[in-house]
Amino acid sequence: RRVVMRGEYAHALYDIDGGLTSVSEDASDAISLSIESPPFESLLLMDKSADIVVGARYERIDTFFQSLANEGLASDRDALVAYASLYWGALSGNLQILHETNNVDNLESAPTDRLRNASLNLSYSFDPQTGSQSWLGTPYLKFSSFVADLDRMDTPDGYTGFDTNSVSDSITFGGGSNYTNWYWSASH
Repeated sequence: RRVVMRGEYAHALYDIDGGLTSVSEDASDAISLSIESPPFESLLLMDKSADIVVGARYERIDTFFQSLANEGLASDRDALVAYASLYWGALSGNLQILHETNNVDNLESAPTDRLRNASLNLSYSFDPQTGSQSWLGTPYLKFSSFVADLDRMDTPDGYTGFDTNSVSDSITFGGGSNYTNWYWSASH
């Protein structure tokens, strides 16, 4: 069996004014650790081969972390993600659970928020249709849902910003069909 482990660390010195004033550089760090494994080898479910992959990832990026190597990296977060993927015949699915907080440097003037998110995606692809049914192409069905709960854990005295207590959820059903040079899809 194979276990894939990965770790990354970055250290940055960020000078907000480019050295023009006496404001000192801010040293910041980013770390990412992950582990992933298929827990079963040669798994059969109802006489069909199945692949299951499970994993977890931890990321901590300091409040003022900036990197020229990865400018799109969101800073100021401490996140733990657990996930699982299933590939079983024509069915595939993904489940992900996230727990994230901000204000990782514990700044007294900044609020601390917590985001908890769970998402599920499933899709089923039928065999390509042939003969008198070939006009159907290769049909598929899909389902996705998520729930995200964002709440304020700590509000500093005198803070005048927005409150962040909210819950968002979504369920989507859809389907479509693939053809040689085009496809169609619909979802609700």
